[in-house]
Amino acid sequence: MDIRNDIAKGLICFYPIYKDGDNTDVVFKDGSRSIKYAKVRCYLKSLAYYYNTDLKSLSKHVAQRLGQSYSNPMPISGQVWVPYYVRTPKIKGDTCTGYFALSYIEGLHRIGNKVLLEMRPGLSIKINNRPSTANKRLNNARLLEKFIKNGERSEYIKAFLENVLFLLKK
Repeated sequence: MDIRNDIAKGLICFYPIYKDGDNTDVVFKDGSRSIKYAKVRCYLKSLAYYYNTDLKSLSKHVAQRLGQSYSNPMPISGQVWVPYYVRTPKIKGDTCTGYFALSYIEGLHRIGNKVLLEMRPGLSIKINNRPSTANKRLNNARLLEKFIKNGERSEYIKAFLENVLFLLKK
């Protein structure tokens, strides 16, 4: 699967849909959509492969950082992808999880016992998580984003100090 065009168009979310089988609906930052005739897991693997990211190792690392073993956000290419259930499976083995770019999520709105995910280009998607679970996943993604930013900052500071020490030695 060639994912380069989707990344160039500004990928903001992808989730499973039942249209001509079990496929993936891809949404871009301009609000346009595309249907990919592949399962979400395959699409996620393609995204990770494009950015030279090992999903298995990444999942394990994120699980350790957050203290939660499943349904964790995935930091790929500087973007944190938040997993939400978007449908009920029709048959065993169907994927229910879609992935949404944290930087485009505006918020969650509760409608009865359901949750509506609001995204920046005016997109609203009904998700099948309980409100408490949806909030927990969003908060975990924000926490992971903080870990990443703080880690980057400390790496920059460390590199800066090493350069200063090197210059002082001269």
